[in-house]
Amino acid sequence: GRLMREYLVLCPNFPSNRCTPHQRLSAASLPERNHLLNDEDMVSMRDIVEMEKEVLVRFLTHSFAPWIEHIKSKCILCREKGHFCELCHSQELLYPFDLDAVDACAVCGALMHASCKAARVQGGREEQCGLCERRRRLEESRRMEEEAKEQKKEG
Repeated sequence: GRLMREYLVLCPNFPSNRCTPHQRLSAASLPERNHLLNDEDMVSMRDIVEMEKEVLVRFLTHSFAPWIEHIKSKCILCREKGHFCELCHSQELLYPFDLDAVDACAVCGALMHASCKAARVQGGREEQCGLCERRRRLEESRRMEEEAKEQKKEG
């Protein structure tokens, strides 16, 4: 919820393009449950009771549905903040709040399908995602260019 809220409070189109920042923040809140957005480790006794009865899951699913629809479908500004998988490069947009389907690189935070990361780990290649690998090659290329320049100066 917190990750979705970050998208929404920065979006000039949520809930409409005529609202104030205060109205935007208010629309991206959960009445009586904002603690769930501010600190994912904080739960109330009410939350615990409702978790057991699956009431909390239904409440959150219902509350987040319009937020997800705004980000993924309605708003081009939010939709364009999606990421492509750094491993398979699929055209499917990934969002950090899709916790079941998406995983992030532990080094750089780039997003990837959880299934792609699992396959990479099984193949023994967990250490770097595609972005980390491209950054490593770029840094290596720059280092080699500098070494070549230094050798030219010396030679």
